[in-house]
Amino acid sequence: MIANFAESGFKEGQGEFKLNVSGNEITIPEYDELEEDLQLKRKQLNHERRAFTESLIRLGRDRDQLLTERIEFEREKRAWKALHPTPGSRKSRANRFSTFLAETPTPPQKFSILSESPLTPFLEQFKSDFELPKY
Repeated sequence: MIANFAESGFKEGQGEFKLNVSGNEITIPEYDELEEDLQLKRKQLNHERRAFTESLIRLGRDRDQLLTERIEFEREKRAWKALHPTPGSRKSRANRFSTFLAETPTPPQKFSILSESPLTPFLEQFKSDFELPKY
């Protein structure tokens, strides 16, 4: 190729540039076929990208819904803890108290709100509801 370039006189400004790329030439139908394959792959990639984005959005909404359900559950659980148990008719007072202590669930761990949630500004007002009292 270099010899062909030097022989053509292109360097001195005379003659034509002759580039021989034998074996690497691609025909127009082959080029069109490659272009169609490329377009098909682009469409598939865009479709996969769109589906992935929609899945991430759906996952975020589900996570936020679960977070709000968890907050509601924690409130309901605290409300049930505040209620007194129905006293038994034949049990002694000490026996009722020990049964009550055995049935009482352990207090929940401190609840933290994730900072990346879009509901965080709304949920910040309820953050103090989930902090455990100091004994």
